Amino acid sequence: MKITNREERKETTSKRAAIEGTNSALKRAHNVDKLNVRGIVKCKLVLGAKITAHNFRQLARFFRGDIRKKVLEKLSTANQGIPVSI
Repeated sequence: MKITNREERKETTSKRAAIEGTNSALKRAHNVDKLNVRGIVKCKLVLGAKITAHNFRQLARFFRGDIRKKVLEKLSTANQGIPVSI
């Protein structure tokens, strides 16, 4: 299927680019490209554990303040929920 509309192509390309970074990080940091188990159930469990570890790692980076400028800009301009003092 070929997308002829330029806007649709740009949108789908940007979505794919967004997840490619996550896939690359999982492959590099957690060796997702090669699992040392056999069977669908075991692979799903191991992959789930690796994804959970990646998410905790990202969360720890966020709380340390070790996030990119682009993400900080997005967070500062986002209007989400009701402001509550901490």
